[in-house]
Amino acid sequence: MKNLFLFSISPVQSFIAQARKTQDLFAGSYILSHLCRVAIEKTRGEPYQAEIVFPDPSNETLLNRFLAIVGENTKEYLAGMGWAVENAVRSEFQHMGDAILDKMGLPKPPEFDEQIKTHWQIFWLFEEFEEGCFADAYKKAEQTFGALKN
Repeated sequence: MKNLFLFSISPVQSFIAQARKTQDLFAGSYILSHLCRVAIEKTRGEPYQAEIVFPDPSNETLLNRFLAIVGENTKEYLAGMGWAVENAVRSEFQHMGDAILDKMGLPKPPEFDEQIKTHWQIFWLFEEFEEGCFADAYKKAEQTFGALKN
C-alpha cells in the first residue's frame, strides 16, 4: 500500500485580491509559488523522498497545492511528515517577513510574529491506496479535502 499526500496553502483569493497593482499581483503569486516549492522540496527530500504527481516541480511557477505519492508507512510517520512540511512553509514565511523588515531597517511590531504565524491556512491529508486504485483514492482524498477546508 502507498499513500497519497495532498497539501494546500490558502487563502489564495483573498491574498491575491489585495493586490492593487500588477506588481502586487506578481509578488503575491510569487510568494505562494515559492512557499509551495518549499513544501515540495521538503516532501521530495530526505527522509521522505515522495514522488510529486502534480504540479511539475520544474515549472517556474507553481500552484498553491500539490499531490505526492508516499511509500507505505505508519500513521505516526505520515503525521510527522505532514507537520514537518507545514512547519517548513511556516518557517520560510517567517524568514521572508523578518528579512524584509531587516532589509528596510524597520522595527518588528509586537503583533508581527503572531500575524505571520496565523496568516496561512495549511491543509494536508494522506489517503492510503492499493496498486491500481489510484483514481478512487484521489477522488476520496479530494472529497475529504474539500470537507476539511469548508
